[in-house]
Amino acid sequence: MRMKTLQVLAVISVPAVVLAVLLPAPGGSTGTTEQSGGGGLLLPGLKGHTDTLAQIAITGPDGTVTLSRTPVAGKPADGWTFRNKGGYPVPAAKIRPVLDGLMALHSVSPRTDRPASYGRLDLGGPGKGSASHLVALVDAKGGPLGSIVLGKAKAASGVGNGERIYARVPGSARSWLAAPAITLPKDTIDWIDRTVVDIDANKVREVVLTQPGNPPLDFVRDKSGDKLAVREMPAGRKLSSDTTSSDVQAAFSGLDLDDVKPDAQLGGGAAGSVHLVTFNGVVADFTLRKDNGQTWITVSATGAKEAQDIAARTKGWAYQIPEDRADTLLATMSSLTEPVK
Repeated sequence: MRMKTLQVLAVISVPAVVLAVLLPAPGGSTGTTEQSGGGGLLLPGLKGHTDTLAQIAITGPDGTVTLSRTPVAGKPADGWTFRNKGGYPVPAAKIRPVLDGLMALHSVSPRTDRPASYGRLDLGGPGKGSASHLVALVDAKGGPLGSIVLGKAKAASGVGNGERIYARVPGSARSWLAAPAITLPKDTIDWIDRTVVDIDANKVREVVLTQPGNPPLDFVRDKSGDKLAVREMPAGRKLSSDTTSSDVQAAFSGLDLDDVKPDAQLGGGAAGSVHLVTFNGVVADFTLRKDNGQTWITVSATGAKEAQDIAARTKGWAYQIPEDRADTLLATMSSLTEPVK
């Protein structure tokens, strides 16, 4: 009888030992990737309220990004603007994966509830030497819809499991391994579409560069495939580089911004202008200004549908452009030509 009792105790004890290993110690984590206690939404206030969501404030190591929205029924990714940049539009494609992730964010398994251990998961909160991000959501009436601290991403174990992320609800000590992993833009400017214009270099027919105190520098060609040539090249001079024409021709292809603000806020002094004509009917004018050593442009366009799209997107805005592109657009006859040897 004593032997049977020992066998029964052994059967009971083994699962108990296994359970003790798998469950977290008070205030700690187990080191395993999957535990009991998960599955609940971490932002339940968003469920059924995406139509009224009006603001997302994301505070991280580099400060706070605030995205605002005029609610559009049934389209939670539409109507967003970037408040930090004067209300510049935020494309639906940029914010949709973040919104989808926040709405679906759920706990997978519990992690530490010790504040002293938050740092190793990047959950210490912004401004405390942490890489964490505090995300706060507000509805159109200013009411909170929830907030979450997002920490390190973690590759999931097991076939079919996607990447996870450590997360913590402010006001609650418990941290979680959560899913799905939410990826925020690395740079704040990446919340917006950085393209100012993207005009096919093969469509460029004429480019006129004009700078104060210098005669216009007019590049033109009769058909696509020819090289742009300087109209009225001064006698005894030639282009100093074989790539000059192609550089000017390609200056408007993938012209991206480094920064943006309402054109009413643009300071500095006039630096020059550019007049562009394409074979397919786009006529665009660029005004350049120097402000604190940076080059900013404003854009106007008329003509074909492509021009109308450019005008609708750029009206009322000023763009800081990379200095290598600025150098091309601010070139003069003397800077691009040399005496014929």
